[in-house]
Amino acid sequence: MPALVSAGMKHLTEIIDSAPGFFASSYAEARQLFRDACIVQGAALFEHPHPLKGPGGEALAIDVALVGPADASNLLVVISGTHGVEGFAGSGCQVGWLRLYSRADLPPDTAVLLVHMLNPWGCAWARRQTEDNVDLNRNFCDFDETLPDNPLYEAIHNMIVNPMAVVRAAKDPSLAAFRAKSGDAALAVALFSGQYQHSDGVGYGGSQATWSNNTLRTIVAKHAMTAKRAVVLDVHTGLGPYGYGTLLSAEPAGSFGLQRARSYFGPGVSAVSEDASVPYEVHGNLLAWLAQELPGEITCIAIEFGTLPLAGLLELQVDDCRMRNFHDAWAALSTTIRRDLTDFFFPATADWLQAALLRSSQMIHLGLRGMQYDVAQRTAN
Repeated sequence: MPALVSAGMKHLTEIIDSAPGFFASSYAEARQLFRDACIVQGAALFEHPHPLKGPGGEALAIDVALVGPADASNLLVVISGTHGVEGFAGSGCQVGWLRLYSRADLPPDTAVLLVHMLNPWGCAWARRQTEDNVDLNRNFCDFDETLPDNPLYEAIHNMIVNPMAVVRAAKDPSLAAFRAKSGDAALAVALFSGQYQHSDGVGYGGSQATWSNNTLRTIVAKHAMTAKRAVVLDVHTGLGPYGYGTLLSAEPAGSFGLQRARSYFGPGVSAVSEDASVPYEVHGNLLAWLAQELPGEITCIAIEFGTLPLAGLLELQVDDCRMRNFHDAWAALSTTIRRDLTDFFFPATADWLQAALLRSSQMIHLGLRGMQYDVAQRTAN
């Protein structure tokens, strides 16, 4: 037993010590780290080039790595960069898994699919949104159906997209008055529930599927439609306690899908509707779409790594929106706002990086183990 404990501690120490080297603070560096790790791992690598370029003229793409058999019955999917600038964290978690583990660690008939930077444009330009100002995690809707209203957002849209508002949101008296009257939770609902009327606003879900949405559909059709069971982990940042990976399920409270998620990942998995750290209902959610799209038994989890207080997130989204709409007036603040966005969604302190890598490694392990346990149970029965 002491030898086993010693070996385990050595591996844990390796994860902690190596964490900073797996994360990058630019899209180009993150992409290179990921692709290099895929080569070392011997993963099958697929590239989906984006039609636009990054701020330095760099090529953008969604890169996809498959570790394990293409026809595996059990598939674990890890997605980074759904919200652009949040992708630095997810990318480092993916790179860390590729560097620290091997296909020999995979159970039989099991594969891992890594979708790197689902919104590459947003990551490269330090925005949560896509190139068409769409919140990708509000874009997986049936656009032939009536889309939901967001009356709270309607109440503040003209306040946000106001050419006369030349101060940052933290010092904007009109926003301060709204928050004093309604509170930060109401502002969060307004900004992040999703809205489908104002393409120049915050939380815009789009009027059609974005490039990233369509490309993910292509990736899923190619790599995920034959699996009998799948676990999907979508890595996000910005909500919850600093450095902690909160686990969120889009499954309804009390549902069998939520019970299965908790059997895999523990009772700490929250339904979004139950979690006080997410004070809004999400429409057009990627994971909810995947849970319906994939034919097998699907368990979808968002890992939300906490960063800084919610107020900062709300203010930065208003600043970002105004900067996009009134570029000339806000040009002098552009670099500062981009840096603030990156720092908020990717704090990059050593303890934060270590916590993200440890938590993501744990969730990948539990997801793989959960699928194997299901297989064993059904075989025994």
